[in-house]
Amino acid sequence: FLSRNRGKGDLLADPGRILLIGKNHVGDMLFITPLIAALHSKYTNAKIYVTCPESSTDILRNNPYIDGYIYFSEVSSNVFSGFMNVLKVVFMRRGKGFDLGMSYNNNQFAMNHLILFLSGIKRRIGYGHKGLSFLLTDIVPFEYPKIVIEERLDFARYLGIDVAFTCPRIFLTDSETHEAETIFADLG
Repeated sequence: FLSRNRGKGDLLADPGRILLIGKNHVGDMLFITPLIAALHSKYTNAKIYVTCPESSTDILRNNPYIDGYIYFSEVSSNVFSGFMNVLKVVFMRRGKGFDLGMSYNNNQFAMNHLILFLSGIKRRIGYGHKGLSFLLTDIVPFEYPKIVIEERLDFARYLGIDVAFTCPRIFLTDSETHEAETIFADLG
């Protein structure tokens, strides 16, 4: 269960369920949209889930490549409260049958590695330069300096996905698009 693939090797050919975990501010959610699109392009039948606080989901709403969210409370500065939050997230994920989990932030709490491990996810991919990286099965090389979107897309590249589209994307409803067009038209 703790074995590690030091190279790309035998990555899952077709994971059924993929979980993304990382920072969860609105900007972070926007920056993972190219990664989500890349994962969907390779694993068209996979269900993709994102962990986030409910306050950050609006930016991902209507994204056709996301199949679900696992919500948790905002990070607490209280260690006990933070640990209880982690246990809640783990309990929610356990038994959901995720085949592939990604801890996509280069400077996130080592707690994300622990969550992926305790969730029983078969393949756990992340950056390995901090904390509990021994709990990961695959470590994605990290090179400084790099813009955030490129950091996230390193996960797709690690999985052998050709990345063609690197711009973040928000999926609007028809009424939202119409409202925006009206506002821009009024502005001239």
